[in-house]
Order: sequence, then C-alpha cells, then structure tokens
Amino acid sequence: MGSMSPIDGKPRHRSRHWRLYVFLGRDENGKKLQKSKRVRGTLTEAKKELVKFENECLGITSKDCPFADYAKNYLERHRPLWKYSTYQNRKAVVDTFIKIFGKSITLSQMRPHIIEKKMNALLVEGPSGNPCKPSYVASLYSHLSSIFNDAVKDGILTRNPVSQCKRPSGKTEERKAPSPDELRSLIAEMDPASKYEMSVLLQASLGIRRGESLALRWQDIDFENRVIHIRHNLQMNCALSSPKTEDGVRDLPMPPFLVAPLELRKAIVERDIRRSVKGGLLKKEPDFADVFVVCDEMGRPVGPGAQSSWWVNHRARFGMSEYTEHDIRHGYLTALAHLGIHPKVAQKLAGHSSPLLTLQIYQHADMEERIRAVDKYANIMTEIQEE
Repeated sequence: MGSMSPIDGKPRHRSRHWRLYVFLGRDENGKKLQKSKRVRGTLTEAKKELVKFENECLGITSKDCPFADYAKNYLERHRPLWKYSTYQNRKAVVDTFIKIFGKSITLSQMRPHIIEKKMNALLVEGPSGNPCKPSYVASLYSHLSSIFNDAVKDGILTRNPVSQCKRPSGKTEERKAPSPDELRSLIAEMDPASKYEMSVLLQASLGIRRGESLALRWQDIDFENRVIHIRHNLQMNCALSSPKTEDGVRDLPMPPFLVAPLELRKAIVERDIRRSVKGGLLKKEPDFADVFVVCDEMGRPVGPGAQSSWWVNHRARFGMSEYTEHDIRHGYLTALAHLGIHPKVAQKLAGHSSPLLTLQIYQHADMEERIRAVDKYANIMTEIQEE
C-alpha cells in the first residue's frame, strides 16, 4: 500500500512538495520494507504520482492480464522454436501452473510471497496428491521465471517476481544404477521376437536412450561393418527428430552378442510384413530399409509412451522393479566407468555434449568401488612408508 505526506510544512491542500511511500512487506527479521521518492505538484497530481509509484514498485503496468491467458500465449509464441516433445513438456508445465494458481489470478497479483506459498505447498502435496520432489519444484520455478521474463520484455511487468523468491535447493537424489550382473541377466532374458523387449535389449547393449532405440531403422544397422548408426530420436507423436544433442548423432560399434538377436529380429520383421501384405493389411511391401527395428506386424513404430508403459508393467519379471528405462543407460555407463574406460570415450558412446556431464550424472561409484579405491591408496602409502 502507498501513502504520502507534505514535506514543505504547508497544509495538504496547499502543499506542492511531497514524499511518497510504498510498503513492500517485512523481511525475515520483521523489519519494515518500503520505498520512497520526492515529487512536486498539487494534491491531485501527487495522488496520481502515488498510484504510478505504487504500480512501479509492485511491478504493475496498465497492460495487466490473467496469468493463465498469458502463459498459454507464451506457449504458442515459442512453439515454432521447440521440438514437439519440448512443447508437450512445456504445455504440461503450464497446465500445472494453472492448477496451482487458478485461472483468475493476474500477472500483477503473482507477488513473490504468493508464489512461494503455492510452490512450497507442492513439497507437501502436489497436483496428484503426493509430495513433489524439491528438484521438480525447482524446475517449475525455472519455467515460471521464463514466463515472467517474457512479461517484463512485453512491458506488462517491470520486474520478475520469481527473482525475489527463495527456491528449494533442487538437489537430485543420486539414483542407483543396475549392476553389470543385473544388466547381463537382463540382456540374456530379452527375446528379439518381442518388439518391447527388443527396445530394452538395444538400450542395455548400447547404452542408448529409449527414443533412440525406437527410432532405429534397418538402414541404420550395418551388419557388414558391425556398426549401428544413431541418427534420430522418436518423439511422443512417433515423428522422427534429431537426437537430444548434436553429439547424439554417432556411430556405435555393434557388440558381438547383439549380432544374432538383430539378425533374428530382422527375419521376424520381414516375415511379419510379408504376412501383412498377404493378409491385405498392407497394399504392398514397404522399402525395408525404412522399416523400424522396433515395430509391430505392419512395420509401424512403437511409441515412447507405449514402450514405457510396457516396461513399468513387466520390469518386475526381470528383477528390475526399482529401475526405470533410463536407469539402464546409467548402468551401461557406470559399467564403463568401473572398467576404467576413459570419460572421453564414454562421452562419445553416450552422445553427451561434455565428458563432465558423463562424470556428474552417470558414473555411480558403489561402496565396493570406493573400498577398492581406498585399498589401492593405502597400498601406495604403505609402500612409501616401507621405503
């Protein structure tokens, strides 16, 4: 709220010098926070300046509008710049914001204390009824800040209220990766005749992402040179896009144990397509080079959503109930780390933009590895002392 007082010692109706005050709340110690400024003019002019000053301090302009409408407009304006999967992710985030803050609240009403209150409530109970992880809430803050940054650029707000919010640390809990023995057992159990199991087999054998395994076509499999070309990623709408990063385009050596399953899978897909043509499901045989490795009886790709649903419903059969499909990738790269593979080589195999990312995210050193490292260090120190 704002207030004003004359500073020239004259009655209010005769004063021409004023000090304006805007109350901004209290800090953590209960100290009053406010801004002030001097203006010159009549009482009426001073009142108008007070309104302007209050709006300026609170980040309000005359272009104020409902947050929900602006967030949806933000989505559509940025849609051409995003991949389909990114757009779908951002759309889900905006829908979450509308559930949290409601449809009627305006941009100017999104004050820092209101934002903090609503976002902190997610740590106790999220939209689904379960507490949200601090890392998820921290990511929501980042998305919300992007929306408000646009509002500032558009002249609707004079400052980003999220910049004044205290965010949760967002520290992600270290995930447990499958051990080499668990991966070995998983690979042995996968049946190439099953389209879903073929995807898991590719992920576990090559350390590739789910979307990359689903995007593989037979033109990407070079049996002669034993190379698998990673060129695409399959999006949620089953459209092919470029991999997650520029370094995601890569050539991977084909492990010897993967040759036979791929040859068997190829024979099965060829047989199924011939049957589909014979049964009238297909008018003619497609160019086999364009057919997906992970496909149904008619050569159509398996969507990422269907693949993930299958994994969640069946992973317990393979002793992997505590792991996601992405954890399989973690396990592959962790195994490389345990074998002493140089991080730069692991980076190239993973398709990461930096070896630092490979080290920070994917190398899970378990207690056994830590003990082995300490023992090696102790042996060296013992040798030095004996000398």
